[in-house]
Amino acid sequence: MIDLLLSDEQSFSVAETNLSALLKRPVRVNGGAVFLCTAGRAVLSIGMQEHRIGCDTEAVLLPDTVFMLVEASADFRVIFYASSLQVFDGAMQRLDAECFHYLESHPAIRHDGAAAERVRNLYAVVLAAGDDTQNIYRSQIMYLLMRHILLNICDKVRRSHIRDQETGSHRKRELYDRFVKLVAGHFIERRDVAFYAEKLCISMSYLASVTRTLTGETPKETIDKWIVHEIKLMLMFSDLTLQQIADRMHFPDQSYLGRYFKRHTGSSPAAFRNAK
Repeated sequence: MIDLLLSDEQSFSVAETNLSALLKRPVRVNGGAVFLCTAGRAVLSIGMQEHRIGCDTEAVLLPDTVFMLVEASADFRVIFYASSLQVFDGAMQRLDAECFHYLESHPAIRHDGAAAERVRNLYAVVLAAGDDTQNIYRSQIMYLLMRHILLNICDKVRRSHIRDQETGSHRKRELYDRFVKLVAGHFIERRDVAFYAEKLCISMSYLASVTRTLTGETPKETIDKWIVHEIKLMLMFSDLTLQQIADRMHFPDQSYLGRYFKRHTGSSPAAFRNAK
């Protein structure tokens, strides 16, 4: 087995390819990747399950996914966009957890009609942006394009699959969505679960049961994820000092920020910034 690894200097890689180098060779995605088939057909093993890939089929390779090209037609081509775990994890934040649970077992999505044309256009932009090495905002653009792709995929999954499967969980889903909207609006200044439970007019224990049922997380873990993600974005895409970040995030000082960040990521803010 080989690993799909980006060098320390790379946060992403984009290429139009036939994946022939991976024929019968299992690959582990240490970051994350997406691709769109633009021509031909193939059989890919993704997460130990075989999937038939045809033109306008899009696939998501979540972190640590093992995949392999089993067979392919002579004209098989894909636009393949791989990113580091840091970029992919950032792009996934605040997205629908149910979508990614679904994608673990259903990683390939077929597009048709106008939707297929929109996805082809999006990947053409990704390819062009990846080639634009002179653009000083290239890293930010590629991050946003990965997020755009994942949002499109979640929308497709949400409308075509998950919504059709929902039953009595509508009430909990509605509460969870309201909770997430509240967190989005207040997470910088309010980190206490009691604040959100009060706003939703429910108990903290019931809020915990809702989040655990739908995402497997506690409310505090959800809040912490938003905070950590915001800190990561500032470390990745700004020149703010640690003290300035601490001030913006309402931490008492940069030492407290450092301890909080390391507790949740295993890395200090400075080490995370230097590794981007």
